[in-house]
Formats: sequence, structure tokens, C-alpha cells
Amino acid sequence: MSRIEDVILAHDRRGISRVRGELPADYCSVAAGILRGGLQRVFIVTGFIVAGRAETDGPPGALALARGVRRLGGEAWIVSDGHAAFVLSHLDQVIAFPMLDLAASRTAAQELLRRHQPTALISIERCGAGADGKYRNMRGEDISALTACLDPLFDRPGPPSIGIGDGGNEIGMGSLAEACKKHGVTDWPCVTAVDAPFIASVSNWGAWGLLAALSPDVIPTESEAFTDLESLVRLGCIDGITRKSEMTVDGWTVEENLRVLQELQRA
Repeated sequence: MSRIEDVILAHDRRGISRVRGELPADYCSVAAGILRGGLQRVFIVTGFIVAGRAETDGPPGALALARGVRRLGGEAWIVSDGHAAFVLSHLDQVIAFPMLDLAASRTAAQELLRRHQPTALISIERCGAGADGKYRNMRGEDISALTACLDPLFDRPGPPSIGIGDGGNEIGMGSLAEACKKHGVTDWPCVTAVDAPFIASVSNWGAWGLLAALSPDVIPTESEAFTDLESLVRLGCIDGITRKSEMTVDGWTVEENLRVLQELQRA
């Protein structure tokens, strides 16, 4: 039987699997343990802007995570900004973060933590600041003007945190920043660290893998995964690779994504 880690790191196109040696062999179980201990109120941070729209990697995983947390009796809020917040607000409970400068964003994030007091934080496919404070996509394009600064939510000390990423420039990958540069994953890694960095070939697969490690009862069904993607595309999300509004994620077809989910259900 395959390990969950093997399933979610298969078909790696961006090289994130090269840093696997920096993580515990069972990093999925480690992250699941953190989430299990903080199910009371979970913040799920997502939304990566591509060509002015939210991409199809991240929001589907956030929806699956929110659903899974609630099935286990917890409370879940999705935190996002811009187009992603607009889209997700049609499908789930969303805290929409305004576009603010760094100082104002830090104050707003601290106020959000104080007001809601989350017991766990998850970032999934959320662009994080590099060493120069700028936000960049996989092409190295500066998207700071289109990205609210949500990194301060993950300032330490703080609630236990998990960061899911597939390219090194996402919140949480600061824990692997040097390894990402060393192994050629990205030249502009995020510097925001988390308690449990979590890598996957596609971040949505990482969300599914985290749920699989948490409990077999909360793994999404194929119908749920299809409906999540279909709803997000209908509302305007685009594939981050093709930049088209279509039923694909990072270039992978619906069928290819569902095959990964089937493998996770077996694993």
C-alpha cells in the first residue's frame, strides 16, 4: 500500500519533492496531529492571484478542509482576499481580508487573531512574502499590489500552524526556504514559516492528503471534489498554468485529479 506522502508527491512538475528529505518521513501524520489538537476553531488561508483571478489550486482544497473540520465537530473559517474571497464567499464562510499596506495588514491580522482566537491555522496555496517583502508568482512576477499581506497571521508565537505548498513561494515554505533555493525549486522562496510545513505536487492534493491522515471519514468523495472545482470555475477561477477558466488544476485534468483522490482513498 502506498504512503499518503508518496501519493501526493507523485507527478511532481515543479521539483518540490526534492526537499522531502528536510521533513519527517510521516509529515502528513505530523500535520494531522497538529490539526486534530486544534479543531475547535480553524482558520484556513488561501487564494493565489493569477492574471487578476483566483487559481483553481488552493480554494478547492480549502473547501475540502473546511468540510472535513466541521465533520469532526470543529469550526472552520476560510480567510482570503480579492477575487478568491469573492468566489469563496458564494460557497462557504469567508473572512475577506482587505488590501492594506504592510503595517496596516499586520495590525489587522493581529486584531483578527485577537477577535476570533483560532486554535489552529492552515495555509494552502497562499502566496507568501519573500526575503525582500514582495509577493511573486511562479514566473517571478511581482503580484504584491494584488496580494493582501496575510503572513502576519502566522507570526510566532501563535496558534499551531500548517502550511501547504507546491512551489516554495507559499506561506509555510519559509521553513524550507534554503532547501528550496538549494534544490532549484524557486529563486524567491517565501520566508514565512509554520510549525508543520506540508508539500505536495499540487496543493489541493496536499489538502486531501492531510484529511486522509486525519481520518478516513473526512476524505472528500469524488463527487464532492468534482463539484467544488466545477463551482469555482463557474464563478471565475482559472488554471494557474494555462490561465484559462477550465476544469483543470495546474494543467491536470479532472480525471487525473480524481485518480489521485482514488489513490488516497486506498492509501
